[in-house]
Amino acid sequence: MIENLFIFISKPGFRVCYVCGREFGSQSLAIHEPQCLEKWRVENSKLPEELRRPLPRKPQVDIPTVSDSVCACASVG
Repeated sequence: MIENLFIFISKPGFRVCYVCGREFGSQSLAIHEPQCLEKWRVENSKLPEELRRPLPRKPQVDIPTVSDSVCACASVG
């Protein structure tokens, strides 16, 4: 059973970009998100109208990091 358990380790304190899913430090994320969203808009506008997607909305809460999930699992078991 343990061989089926995958543990993903990331640096503590990192947060996930809601647009692309990559991890960044809190200050880097504040710089990255507007740029990532603009890139998303440009790429989305190149698609045919029927394939365009609505603008991603920023979640009201922080997206947990992978390390947050590992810590939560470790405290349960």
